[in-house]
Amino acid sequence: MSTTATRTPAPGSATAALVLGIITLVIPFVGLITGPLGIVLARKGRGSGQATAGLVCSIVGTAGYGMVLAVIILGAIRSGR
Repeated sequence: MSTTATRTPAPGSATAALVLGIITLVIPFVGLITGPLGIVLARKGRGSGQATAGLVCSIVGTAGYGMVLAVIILGAIRSGR
């Protein structure tokens, strides 16, 4: 009996989720679009480490950009512009 574990390749949606999650963190304000897409694709590719990493990156990036956008909007309201 072989002790070598058979690895199944990650589904394409898991790889896409990881790529979108990284793009969400790296490219400013594009993450408002790619973040939610990454979250959706990560949920399709469940069970894969790539899907989990993509989900985490997408959530962190989307939440971060959401907070930045909220601060900008609140600052504009407070300044009366």
